[in-house]
Amino acid sequence: TELVDDPGARAELAVTIGTTYRALSLDQPAREMLEQALALQAAESGPESPQVARILFELGQSLRSAEADSAAVLMERALEIEEARDDGDDLFTAQVLTSLGEHLGFTTAPDTLRSRQLRERAVELLRAHPDPPAAQMADALTVSVYGLNDRPELVIERMTEALDIRRGLYGDRHPAVASSLNDLSLALEATEPQRADSMMQAALEIFLATLGEAHQTTLDAMGNLASHYRDIRQDYPAAAALYRRNVALAEEHRPDDRLALAYPLYGWAVTSMRMRDFAAAEPRLRRAHELLVAELGWGNGLSFITRYTLGECLREQGRLADAAALLEESRAGFGRAPWLRVTHKLATLRELRRVYEAQGRRGDVAAVDAEIDALDEG
Repeated sequence: TELVDDPGARAELAVTIGTTYRALSLDQPAREMLEQALALQAAESGPESPQVARILFELGQSLRSAEADSAAVLMERALEIEEARDDGDDLFTAQVLTSLGEHLGFTTAPDTLRSRQLRERAVELLRAHPDPPAAQMADALTVSVYGLNDRPELVIERMTEALDIRRGLYGDRHPAVASSLNDLSLALEATEPQRADSMMQAALEIFLATLGEAHQTTLDAMGNLASHYRDIRQDYPAAAALYRRNVALAEEHRPDDRLALAYPLYGWAVTSMRMRDFAAAEPRLRRAHELLVAELGWGNGLSFITRYTLGECLREQGRLADAAALLEESRAGFGRAPWLRVTHKLATLRELRRVYEAQGRRGDVAAVDAEIDALDEG
C-alpha cells in the first residue's frame, strides 16, 4: 500500500527494473519501464528535477541503438537540466557528457566537433573532482580519444592511463583490461606493430577465457586481430583463418545478428582479394552487402564501401560490364545518401574510373575525373 501511494518510490522501482532490462539487452521492456518511471517522477518532483534528468539519461541510453536521434534528444535534455542546477552533480554530468559525446560521434550524421568537446569536458570535470571514481575516469579517458586521429600521442597517453587504472581495479585477467589492451593496441599498431600484436593476442585470450567465444566483444577482438594480420603483418593465411573462425562462430552463436556476420565476411573477402582469390571473395562480398543493406540501409557508408569493393573484385575478374553497372548504381545514389562521407564517394568514383579506363570509355573517364576534382576542391 505504501508503494502504491508513493509515486517517487514507484518511479525508483521502475527505474531499477528498466535498467536491469537494459543490462540484459531487453530494450523494449526497458524502454516501457523507464517511460513509466519518467511520467511518475515528473509528476512527483517536476520536469526539471535531478531525478528526472537521471531517468532521461537512462532512457536515452536504452534507445541508443534503436532510435539514435531520440536518444540524443533525451541525453541533451538530461544535460541541460543538470547544468542549470546550482548544486549540479559533477560526476553525473561527466557521465552524461561521456555517453552523449560518444553517441554524437557515431550516429548516422555525426557531429564530430561537438562530440569531441563533450568528451573532453567530461575528462576535465573528472580531473577537477577531488575523488573521481576510478572506473568512470578510465571510461571517460578511453571514450575521449575515439576518432582523435590527429593527436596520436594523446591517444596513446590516455589509453595507457586507462589501462593502468583498470589493471589496478581488476587485475590482469578482466574484460575491462582486455578492452583497454585492445584499444591501446589499435593506437600502437602503426608505430609499434609487434607490441600491438602481443596486446591484441592477450586481449583475445582474456575475452575467450572470461566472456567466451560467442560474445560479440570476443568476436570484435578476433576481427581486430585478423585485420592486424592482414594490414600490418600482411600474413594473409593467418588473417583468413581468423576471419573464417569468426564467421563460423557468428553463424553458430549469433545467427540473427546481421552485423556480427557481415563484418568478418567483408574482412575475409578483402583478405581473399589480397591473396588474388577474387572468385572466393565475390560471394562473401555479396553476402556481406546483403546483410548490411538489410540492417543499415542501401545508403549507409558501409554498404557503399562493400559495393565499391565488390566493383573492384568484379573488375579484377574481367567482368567490366557488371562492375560498371554496380558502380554506376552507387554513383547515381549519392543523392539518396545525404550523410555519405566524401571519402566513400571518391572511392566509388575512382573505382568506376578504373573500370571505364579498362573499357576504353575516354569520355566517361573525363566526366568522372571532373566529378572527382569537384569533390576534392569541395
